[in-house]
Amino acid sequence: MNTKPTITVYSNGSMVYFCYLNKVKYSKLMSQFNADLYKESILAAFLDEKYKEQGWYAERIYDKETQKQGIDVIFRGKRLDRRVDEKAQLSYLNKSLETFALELSYFIGNTQKQGWLFDSHKLTDGYAFVFDIKVNNTAKTLESVSDLVSCEVVFVKRLLLLNELAKHELNINTCSTFDEQLRSSAEIELEYPDDFRFRISRQLEEVPVNLLVRKSFLEAIGKKYVFKA
Repeated sequence: MNTKPTITVYSNGSMVYFCYLNKVKYSKLMSQFNADLYKESILAAFLDEKYKEQGWYAERIYDKETQKQGIDVIFRGKRLDRRVDEKAQLSYLNKSLETFALELSYFIGNTQKQGWLFDSHKLTDGYAFVFDIKVNNTAKTLESVSDLVSCEVVFVKRLLLLNELAKHELNINTCSTFDEQLRSSAEIELEYPDDFRFRISRQLEEVPVNLLVRKSFLEAIGKKYVFKA
């Protein structure tokens, strides 16, 4: 009987360890999973350094259940704590993209799941959208914190993001309609007024449908920082 592997992830600081069972059939998928989480851990260590330099008290979250609730970092304040979900373009190192993908839906096996954008179960207060991740010329990929040269981070409050999207009638109902249209057709991308787009990525295991928004849109409603090594 073919079964998917059981995956156990252990985190210790910025080090991530992986244990796989039944990995023969899924070795390629697990190798990518391994690489993605490792890159995330390196970027997290870099960002933690930069948060500290800004004088922010940022508590990095390693508990997987808390992370599933949309919390990667908690910024502790005198009056209010902010639970932040970091979204990074780690598949596009040394590339400057003008859009960011907001997840509407995805699949786990044969089950369609709600994407993080409209997931009411998430406890996220805000997002840290990480753009333009630069690594040094000798680094073919992101293998250590020393490989990182710079990145841009745009912090956006979650409710503000949803409200601004709603001004363009991009609410859960509208987005669900476009989501269903993409999943029931051969289309890859659908245009929407005001420079928004919907896209499905059928080449990926989870077959996500995303709402693509301009970087300038996020910058206009958020606060941008450029962090350099």
